Amino acid sequence: MSNNDPTPQEGIVEQLAHDAQYLGTDANGATHYWSRYERTVYVVDAGEVESWAFAETPLTTLTDWLTHVETKRGPWVDHCVSTDGWATIITGHGSTECV
Repeated sequence: MSNNDPTPQEGIVEQLAHDAQYLGTDANGATHYWSRYERTVYVVDAGEVESWAFAETPLTTLTDWLTHVETKRGPWVDHCVSTDGWATIITGHGSTECV
């Protein structure tokens, strides 16, 4: 008999927007994803997903998000954000914008 129950990873994926891209891992080990279309950050921590729509926060750029997370959780382990796309891991936040 087959088991059609989703794995924990599949359950997390179902809660993310279809276009969510890896944003980075914070100092506490939580993984952050960005949905460009929904302008929402998803935070996966200990198998739980929280979402933060920018329209419901005072944040307007991913620079704001990165700075906010660093203030609350400490330095990023890594993050993959740049105005040219997701492929480059950059240091600092000067060129990071929500596009």
